[in-house]
Amino acid sequence: MVAIGGVIRDANGEWILGFARSLGVSSVLMSKLWTVHDVLFYSWRHELCKIVIETDNVMVANIIHENSKALAECALVAIIRELFFQQWEVKLHRICREPNMVVDRLVTLM
Repeated sequence: MVAIGGVIRDANGEWILGFARSLGVSSVLMSKLWTVHDVLFYSWRHELCKIVIETDNVMVANIIHENSKALAECALVAIIRELFFQQWEVKLHRICREPNMVVDRLVTLM
């Protein structure tokens, strides 16, 4: 069983919302992609116009930016790319695993 989660904060680091959910059986890569999807989805829904997504998975960034052919035909990747290139500013940064500890804790609370 795999669970994902994310935290959306404003430019000052103040909490806007957090989310977590179970995906059932999934790979690490797919769980990271679902997390990016959910961050984009909730950000769009809350009408946030400048987004910085942080991930500790370099392959996710490569797939979204079309630098990798992996999962090129995946419907989830197509949806993420569509959300990514809406009328807003979205940046995707790779970070070390340690800053993701808030999200890791959120997921363990499920």
